[in-house]
Amino acid sequence: MQTKAEIRKQMRGIRKSAEVAGLSDRILCRLKPLIRDYSSFFVYVSAGKEVGTQQLIGELLQQGKLVTVPKVVGEGIMRPAIISSLDELCVPVFGYKEPAHSNFYGGKIDACIVPGVAFSEDCWRIGNGKGYYDKFLSENPTLKIALAYEFQVLPELPHEAHDVKMDYIVTQMRVICAKK
Repeated sequence: MQTKAEIRKQMRGIRKSAEVAGLSDRILCRLKPLIRDYSSFFVYVSAGKEVGTQQLIGELLQQGKLVTVPKVVGEGIMRPAIISSLDELCVPVFGYKEPAHSNFYGGKIDACIVPGVAFSEDCWRIGNGKGYYDKFLSENPTLKIALAYEFQVLPELPHEAHDVKMDYIVTQMRVICAKK
């Protein structure tokens, strides 16, 4: 089996050259039934060719949902910052926008929308390799939903004790549910 670093390199290359126009909309259509009854969210702010989340964030805000986004506060540490508008996303950290303010949320988060580089059929995830999401998710019990293009889903992935398994992976073609 390939190492995580090898998989990251391979999948980033595929994603960089892939034609993904319109796929985010299809993925979000599959996501919406899963999250319809929830009221508080932690949503990654997409960059580059990641599955787009700005439309989702905007729709959740319009529906009056509580939306938080990642804000890096230290090495390997991010916290959920409450936003009320996409216009608040302005400060780039590691190529991702985050709010300049520190209006953090300490309550229960119903659903966390998670990015990744690669995913497995049994809902493991490989991220960017810094461990921010694994640390956050291990400290915040919540529904974990990853958004991915179908080409990012592999039969299996290496994983370690500190890795956090997703509850669902949503692609443009299907919703994969973790086997308990």
